[in-house]
Amino acid sequence: MKLAACVTLLLLFSCFNLHAQQYEKILDSITQRIEWFGIKNQNASLFVHFDKTVYANSESAWFTGYIVRSNTNTVHHTLSVALVRNDDHSVLSEAKYVMDKGLAFGNMVLPDSLPTGNYSFVCYTNMLINGFPAALFVQPVTIKAGTAAGFNATLSLTDSIKPGMDSATVLLKAMTRDYTLVKKAAVKYFIGGREQPLKSGTLKTDNFGEARITIPLKTITAANNVLQTEIDNGTTVRNFSIKLPVYKKEIRVKFYPEGGNLIAGTVNTIGWEVVNSEGDPLQVSAALYRDEQLVQTINTGIYGMGSFTMTPEAGSSYKVKMIYPATDSVYAMPVVSENGITVSVPEALAADTLQVTVQGAAGPVLLLLHDYQNTYINTSFSLSQGRPTLVKVPLTEVPRGLATITLLDSMGRPEAERIFFAHFNKKPEVQISTDSSSYGSRQKIEVKLKVTAADGRPLKGLVSVACVQANRLELAKATSIDSYTYLNSVLNDLPFKKNLLANDTANKKFLEQVLLVKGWRRYTWRDVMAVKASDTLVKITSLRFTGKVTHVDSKIKRPLLLNIKNFVTPKLAELDIVSTDSTGNFELLPEKITSEPNRKFTISVRSEEKMEYIVTVNDPYKETGKKLAATLAFPDYSPKSFAQTTQAFILKPGETAKTLSTVVIATKTDNSFYNSREPGMNICGDYVCQNGILNCINHPNDGFQPVVGKSYGVRYGGNTIVQTIYRGCTALEAAAKNEYQVSMAGIYNRREFYVTDLSKADPTDPQFLPTLYWNYSVVTNDAGEAQFSFYSSDIAGKFRLVVQGITADNLLYGEQNFDVREQK
Repeated sequence: MKLAACVTLLLLFSCFNLHAQQYEKILDSITQRIEWFGIKNQNASLFVHFDKTVYANSESAWFTGYIVRSNTNTVHHTLSVALVRNDDHSVLSEAKYVMDKGLAFGNMVLPDSLPTGNYSFVCYTNMLINGFPAALFVQPVTIKAGTAAGFNATLSLTDSIKPGMDSATVLLKAMTRDYTLVKKAAVKYFIGGREQPLKSGTLKTDNFGEARITIPLKTITAANNVLQTEIDNGTTVRNFSIKLPVYKKEIRVKFYPEGGNLIAGTVNTIGWEVVNSEGDPLQVSAALYRDEQLVQTINTGIYGMGSFTMTPEAGSSYKVKMIYPATDSVYAMPVVSENGITVSVPEALAADTLQVTVQGAAGPVLLLLHDYQNTYINTSFSLSQGRPTLVKVPLTEVPRGLATITLLDSMGRPEAERIFFAHFNKKPEVQISTDSSSYGSRQKIEVKLKVTAADGRPLKGLVSVACVQANRLELAKATSIDSYTYLNSVLNDLPFKKNLLANDTANKKFLEQVLLVKGWRRYTWRDVMAVKASDTLVKITSLRFTGKVTHVDSKIKRPLLLNIKNFVTPKLAELDIVSTDSTGNFELLPEKITSEPNRKFTISVRSEEKMEYIVTVNDPYKETGKKLAATLAFPDYSPKSFAQTTQAFILKPGETAKTLSTVVIATKTDNSFYNSREPGMNICGDYVCQNGILNCINHPNDGFQPVVGKSYGVRYGGNTIVQTIYRGCTALEAAAKNEYQVSMAGIYNRREFYVTDLSKADPTDPQFLPTLYWNYSVVTNDAGEAQFSFYSSDIAGKFRLVVQGITADNLLYGEQNFDVREQK
């Protein structure tokens, strides 16, 4: 929406006609280009709330997906989630989930064979714009081993690095828990990226359990200074990495004049940023010089950012020399411009009005307030020579979040630009109250939520809720829906900091510096001015399941009917029908292949001669997921030290969900409790957990395949368990062996997270549950309130409740900690 505003000019005594005809065409033309630019770059903001960021390699990941905002005017009906290994960009697990009205609910059981290390959940929807997902979200996670069985290994840089050295040695050493040396284990390594490594190779550990890797020091840069290793003793695989020293040490300095340029004769505010050669922030002290004359001392904080003011002189040059750390390098500041406009925004975290002080040569100034998608205000005013003018811009029509004010000359050329956060003070509050701050083992926990607006009004909203071990939420990988949507998804390379939208003084000072440093986007504006009406002709498509039927002897010349069987239970299958065209091509609409999690469909020709046909199905999400995984750049989470141990990727005792090794029911070779000797799931996705429950969601990958004719517990209506005879899934097993019918996974509905009522059931086996509670969608009532309960498990320590969600016009985030006491 465009608002013609009469801005307040405090230092002038009249309000100019802001719609002067000579400027209307210029402003309307630029407004049109911003609209075209928004259409050309249209997207949707996707956020996915995962219950944890640290998983063991057989646990369930629970999540809720939100389309937070969208300007695509399209239907997002499917959310795809792919688990990608960061170091080689391989997709190790993938599934699709129903999305309806901008919400998707699901869980993914992680493969039990995952190597430990850094991973990412790559999430996107069915909508593509020019072949790329319109909505994309990446959640970094860590996969740890649930047990220290096997062996442990260490990596360490053995040499002291000195100037002029050509190479250094990294020592890998492996031994079992009882200190037995791991001999002849296979070691793979690479330096830098796996696809184009600086160096790679294979080794074997020697009789001392050691292997040595030579590092070419002089070719190590900030782009390749990670050594990735994999060690395999035949039964266990360990993956870990270390940072390598960058050969050429340097300090990188960037200056960001507020508005974009240093203007002579006026007070300028300059943001500056200092990082090392690896991109890590540096806290420094430096001297500012004008033509070799010391002007002042300037500093950065712990995040490598700082700011200072100065009045540049025309014809002078300015430079900075480091005082601490001391270096001989000199860093030149931008060239001083004799003419131009300076802007000063004392509070970029604005409330309902943005105050901007503008100074420059006398004459007209054009003002645009926009977000590179929409223009909210376009107007003009006049400056007096040498006199600063205070401009008050109402933000009534501007939504909460980042926006930009751009000042242009009378020809429509940008002179200054400043980014700011509108309605920063309108952050809603999420109050989380537990009935105690400390609980015993298996004790009931009562929780109350209260959601209010900044002015105290109760808010109706929808939130997803997780209660997990606090150490299962790595700070560096945790994300919040409001910080991600308002900041991280818009500004790149933000310094790492928890709770970016906190309203305390220290955090607001931090954010003011961030917006000053990130506030000038000259090249984005150039892109805006270059956009054309034809650029708005974007290609919007949706991923579709398609297939092909062929005959073994002849071409298909008429439409064929296909049976689609969805096995709701091992015995009962729902039947649907789809038709091919006259050449055998067909499409599977999402509603025809929607099922309960881990269920599969069989598709075959509806004919007595069906075995004479071959059916194939194309899953477009698998190919899209692979392409995304190959092209995305994942952050490096390698430790900063030049030493690392695989112990860092092993959960401590009591931190992982219970597994067979911790349940005394049967020996490793006697699986009669499960009536089967085949571990894992069968082709239907069916399994029996250690408690004899079929497809028990609390213990995925912790059992064996069921046997036809045997009786197992089946959960009905929450905590009710009924003994049921297993009838098998022979049709799916046949489909796996015959080309005339194809077995495929469809699009999954939600699976409920079951909370065991320990007031009624008191299992004798240990209850090591890192996720105590998960709820996809808790809805607050008219009073902004909701309540729920669950039970603690046998894991002691700190637990964290995390609440994330949406209201009609805002985003919600809150967290609360409590303790579980160790059982005596």
